[in-house]
Amino acid sequence: IHWLNTAMKDHREVLKRMDEMEIDYIHVSYEELYMSGDSHAKEWRKIFRFLGWDEDRVDGITYEDIQGTFDVVKTSSKTHKDLISNYDEVKETLADTKYADLLN
Repeated sequence: IHWLNTAMKDHREVLKRMDEMEIDYIHVSYEELYMSGDSHAKEWRKIFRFLGWDEDRVDGITYEDIQGTFDVVKTSSKTHKDLISNYDEVKETLADTKYADLLN
């Protein structure tokens, strides 16, 4: 938990400094970028809008469009429970914290 709190504090500090320096930015989720379906395309459309793409062009982008343009593929279909040997312990530790939703 201490490490997560420190990482979140550092993240907030970076965002604060970017705001102070008037640097434009958006927040995107790695998980949302590489999920299948509309939420996947929605996150990419968010990026393209931020970059100033024409709205008509952005609105037409689909999951299939995105998937067809990248050589990147999901390397694992395993859940956190399959990947973390002490998953139950981690889940219990995070259960009553703001980080509980980090596990799938």
